[in-house]
Amino acid sequence: NGDWWELTNTGSSAVSLNNYKWDDTPTPADPSASNFPAGITIQPGESIIILNEEATNVAAWRAAWGLSASTVVINTTQFAAANPGGEVFSGLSDSGDEVNLYNAGGSVVASVTLGASIAGKSLAFHRDGTPVTGTNSAVGKDGAFASSLGPSDVGSPGDTRIHFTSSPVRYGKSSYQYAIAAIKPGFAAATFSASGLPPFLTLTAGSSGKATLASNRTLTLADAGDYLVEITTTSSGTSTVQEFLITVLNPLPSVVLNEYNGVSSTNFLNGGNVTTDEDGGAASVDSHFGRVVWNGGQWVEFVVVGLAPVDVRGWTVEIGTNNGTGFVAHNKLVFSNHANWQAVPNGTILTFIDRTTAQGGLDTGIAIRDNSATTGDIWTNIWMGDPTYLTYTSDGFNGYTNTAGVLGGILIDNNNTQFRVKNTAGQIVYGPAGEGVAPVSGLNSKEVLELEAHPTVLVSPTDTASASTRGYDTGASGSTFGSPNSWTEGVATVTQQFNVIPPAEIAVEQPAGAVVADGGSVNYGSLATGANVSRTFTIRNLGIVDLTGLTITKDGANAADFTVTASPVAPVAGPTGTTTFTVKFAPTTAGSKTAGIHIASNDADEASYDITLKGSAFVKVPEISVQQPVGSELTDGKTKKSFGTVKIGKKSAVKTFTIRNAGTADLTGLSIAVKGKQAKEFTVTKLSKTTLASGATTTFKVTFKPTAKGTRNASIQIKSNDANENPFDIPVTGSGAKK
Repeated sequence: NGDWWELTNTGSSAVSLNNYKWDDTPTPADPSASNFPAGITIQPGESIIILNEEATNVAAWRAAWGLSASTVVINTTQFAAANPGGEVFSGLSDSGDEVNLYNAGGSVVASVTLGASIAGKSLAFHRDGTPVTGTNSAVGKDGAFASSLGPSDVGSPGDTRIHFTSSPVRYGKSSYQYAIAAIKPGFAAATFSASGLPPFLTLTAGSSGKATLASNRTLTLADAGDYLVEITTTSSGTSTVQEFLITVLNPLPSVVLNEYNGVSSTNFLNGGNVTTDEDGGAASVDSHFGRVVWNGGQWVEFVVVGLAPVDVRGWTVEIGTNNGTGFVAHNKLVFSNHANWQAVPNGTILTFIDRTTAQGGLDTGIAIRDNSATTGDIWTNIWMGDPTYLTYTSDGFNGYTNTAGVLGGILIDNNNTQFRVKNTAGQIVYGPAGEGVAPVSGLNSKEVLELEAHPTVLVSPTDTASASTRGYDTGASGSTFGSPNSWTEGVATVTQQFNVIPPAEIAVEQPAGAVVADGGSVNYGSLATGANVSRTFTIRNLGIVDLTGLTITKDGANAADFTVTASPVAPVAGPTGTTTFTVKFAPTTAGSKTAGIHIASNDADEASYDITLKGSAFVKVPEISVQQPVGSELTDGKTKKSFGTVKIGKKSAVKTFTIRNAGTADLTGLSIAVKGKQAKEFTVTKLSKTTLASGATTTFKVTFKPTAKGTRNASIQIKSNDANENPFDIPVTGSGAKK
């Protein structure tokens, strides 16, 4: 009944755990960290269990969960030997904890934060480290089942039962695609079905144990929102369900989240005191508030990025969280119908703050700074209690109070705060955005979360800043309330620009709505030589500048088997324009076929968009199949059919034989003859067809009428154009008995 956790190798090569260690605190040098026993290696796709039980109890624990000896279970006896006098198992708290895995060099290679658990249910995660819906295991979902010992626990230890090996794709923007995979080791290939699918998603079966869930059209603002989907996988009579939330994002937002304050009411920005940061460095400051506790209070900043002035009258800014079951709004800031909201210009920075200037925040100000003629930005600040620019209905509706000018209940902090912006129709113009989307975690109570990218219609809530990409980040050294954000790239400091026109940005889909990544592939399947199939590709411009210079070239060993039969037409206007081209696959010889197409354009970072085309070809051949009864295949020359014992001169019961063409070419020249010493005692009816198309059938009937007692034998021979079964021989036998 001890605590346990599971470690899975999601990579493609084996991993040795020699000199690895784990702990429930983020300090690998801590004396409580547990060293793994030597000689443990995890194979690709394998899961091992770390169990807080001694070796003597492992067999009973395995039996309770129905695990075979092949599932590696590392117990406290092994850890005690590897950690003399040290920690054998860091206790996991049911009120919340974490597990950190360190490699031989002391670096964190895997980490997960555990929320509060329910007694008897394990906390479950997909293979990408994201929690399952509801976070706790449930029987029949995500591979979970009940243990056999009472009171039974629910979990999914090991990998011997049916389970998903793929992690859900949680976000879609313009398109959605999730490559699904599941397995029940040692049993039939898994199949899939779905429920709860919105009409713009289609589940398509793939190769063994795989399927694809993908958009069947381009996703738009009208589709933005959360969708709870269930995928059921089944193998050999057992099933499990993967339940997950898909969030569709508006592909062309007119407002984007730019920054918000996660600094708590007791901290300075980046910690420390008035004069220095927590790390001893120079004191970090906000561009407006300077160096103050709470960094100005609870505030959030957006930027208007619409291609034309935006009418935000009646729009709503929702402040909330997502604990795995979808976005939940706690506060609603509703724009009034004031004329200043009728046409908010592109480049406007909109800040919302819960405190007035007298309270340490900032009073409302329209166009406090107007740099529209130079750098392109305009700054407007709104105090959240301002009745002129925001409509307050009630605490119940808006989720916050306003008592004599003091606001209460606003929830902007470092605990997975997220934001959504809705228009008057209730459509989600932007979001959810914030911690838990990008970045997934990491915002502490001494930091702000900021957009480290130029604000444009191409910004997405899922954009995460890294050494090579721009997006949302928690590691900003400063804070820029009401001003353009700045960040460091290498040794250079970059400041947001508000008059950037997004360049042409190519995307290719096949079919429409399903993106084929640059460097990806499209499979045409298997065809007979001489046949052909065409696929239409959609080129989409996700930028603003026109997409031009579209040309297609091809190369590869089998380039001649793939022909561009319809070319794309340029220019393609942004940001919603499309054009199409068609490629035909017409193989002339059998075998696997591969070629490459290269789409040239004025896309700066994808000047050549490369796609591999795949297919295979076979030569059509006929293939005879004989069954008796239907569904029972006979083997040429080996399957003997007996008519039993029949009185001399009497007829046996009739046996009906079915001939089917299991091949791909016509089965022709069909005829039947009976050979052997007693051939005349077996009567065969004539065939109604002498030619069968692929998949077609015909039948004949046979009766046995003995003329003498004893065993009587013959052979029915079916001639055709089958290359290796001509004739197809069916030994027949019967026995004659006295009248």
